[in-house]
Amino acid sequence: ELVQVETINTDAPTMMHDFSATENYVIFLQMPVAFSMFLAVTGDGLPFRWDDSVPTRFGVMPRNGTNADVKWFDINPCFIFHTMNAFEQGDEVVLDASRYDQLWVTDSHDFSHPAYFTRFTMNMKTGAVSESRMDDLPMEFPQLNRSTWTRPYRYGYSLSSPYANNEMSYGGATGFLRYDMQTGERVQHKLEPHYTAQEAFFVAAGKSEEEGYLLSYVYDARENLSDLWILDATNVAAGPIAKVKLPVRVPQGFHGEWVPD
Repeated sequence: ELVQVETINTDAPTMMHDFSATENYVIFLQMPVAFSMFLAVTGDGLPFRWDDSVPTRFGVMPRNGTNADVKWFDINPCFIFHTMNAFEQGDEVVLDASRYDQLWVTDSHDFSHPAYFTRFTMNMKTGAVSESRMDDLPMEFPQLNRSTWTRPYRYGYSLSSPYANNEMSYGGATGFLRYDMQTGERVQHKLEPHYTAQEAFFVAAGKSEEEGYLLSYVYDARENLSDLWILDATNVAAGPIAKVKLPVRVPQGFHGEWVPD
């Protein structure tokens, strides 16, 4: 049920692919990838480009607030497609996300930039903001047990991204990742080169936060077919515990979803 609609003022028509929320706040991401009317009228299929004139800011608004209540935090220039989670920690609002230094600088095919798991911390009283990289391995498509959305959490998951010779290849992930936010540990199940994985969706299956499974469509180039891989979320490094054979190739997409019976 739609209960509230608010117009939020930004500095430009920026690409806002994702947003996040805590128990009491909503976080909007204004970043320097902006809509270009010139590119639109000249027939560009994706009329967005990096624009250094657009400031990078995160707007934090109370859930029942208005534009006047948004508190803006200036961030180092970057771009974010996907957030992992956000939560409150005392006076601070914490946002975890997959962060690019830049994107779409030359044209709409300019994806050759790595993204890294990054934590942003914004102090609602002092206005201070900090940023820290959580891991040096390129990653994308962050996931978690969605029962922990908007609250402090311990475990996160993602795909590791192929990055070599200053080039990203979005033809397929190099593996599955599991993060322990409490210990800082990251484990990986590496994929053999002929496999291509799509976003791994977490399906809860137990009382604890980490009990569950990761589901991912994985394409096998040797057979030109796809399988549904099932990984134990508590032991991602061990690889799939089951593979559901599919009679066809599932076209490569981005996101995954799970709808229980």
